[in-house]
Amino acid sequence: MGIAYESTLSPGLLGIGYDQNEASTGDIPPFVYSSVIDSLVTQGLISLKAYSLYLDDLEASTGSLLFGGLDSDKYQGNLVQMPIIPQTVGGQTLFTAFAVDMVSLAVSSSPGNSTPVTQSAFDIPVILDSGTTLTYVPESLLLDLVNQLNGAVDQHGFPFVDCSLRDGNAGLTFDFGLGTSDRIVIKVPAAELIYDSDVYTGGSTPDVSLQNPCALGFQAQNGAPYVLGDNFLRSAYVVYDLKNNLIALGQTNFDSTTSSILDFSADATTIPVRSGVATSAVVEPTASGGTATTDGSGGETTSFPSTTPFTIPGNGLPTLSSSTDSFASPSNSASSSSSTQKSSPAVASAQLDRGGLAVVGISLIFAVLGGGWFLA
Repeated sequence: MGIAYESTLSPGLLGIGYDQNEASTGDIPPFVYSSVIDSLVTQGLISLKAYSLYLDDLEASTGSLLFGGLDSDKYQGNLVQMPIIPQTVGGQTLFTAFAVDMVSLAVSSSPGNSTPVTQSAFDIPVILDSGTTLTYVPESLLLDLVNQLNGAVDQHGFPFVDCSLRDGNAGLTFDFGLGTSDRIVIKVPAAELIYDSDVYTGGSTPDVSLQNPCALGFQAQNGAPYVLGDNFLRSAYVVYDLKNNLIALGQTNFDSTTSSILDFSADATTIPVRSGVATSAVVEPTASGGTATTDGSGGETTSFPSTTPFTIPGNGLPTLSSSTDSFASPSNSASSSSSTQKSSPAVASAQLDRGGLAVVGISLIFAVLGGGWFLA
């Protein structure tokens, strides 16, 4: 691990992401050191540079982070695999963050009764980032969602809905569609995305025309990539394969007390197929479809159509120097990103009472799963 003598963040974070995002104050190109997961592979403790994340629900006191394998007792049905979207930096295509395609958002009041929020052509890159508490989406999408829920946005840009959506609708879910070939819909219960209003207000009454306002755990963000934070990830079991640039998703099996662990092999080129517990996740093959083939081990691989790299405007990631074609100092990018927060309503420092989570701002993007370069 590197030692950070200067930081733009107050909490310490352990990054488990791509080497390109490591914290470094070295000259151009910056010093790249062996990360935690690199060292686990090098020391023979795991065979493949991959890990799985299980946060469990908002009321849970523990979750699990499994290096080099997956636990099929922690998700429902089959995992759905999708390619990580690379980033275009200085004319080069690089894998820098755990970005995948989000293709739909809907609200379901009960099984089979779903109302779409997005249009059929919707497709944005989202980063699955456990270093971010809330979920950050385009402003237009947030406003459409708030309107559909008969909610309101206050003068600070914070969204609110009536608490009855959480307290009186046990079956209400927010349904996130992910993947461009095979798709999975991750259903997030309302209680995971709707909180008491003091999360945003610090105890004062929000200035909105709602009888019983609760905070909605979405924030508006200008420009891609967008972020699905902890309040989404609690409902998704996520496998991150840094060697093959793949992510697999499954619907979380909340409150699992057993384990069935599968180790990844060193020569694996795909995330192993193993069914979880009884399913309620929704898998939607598209017309373009993936082509399934066997990998000789009883598993299954899927060939995906080519994925269009995304470009992060402004201060999203370290940028390449046009003269050296190498990464500029990440510490400079971190400072710039931090300085832009004040113009966005995405920053709050209140505590989530339920589960003890801090509502952190957009400065934590990439900080855990994306790399941790803000620690430099």
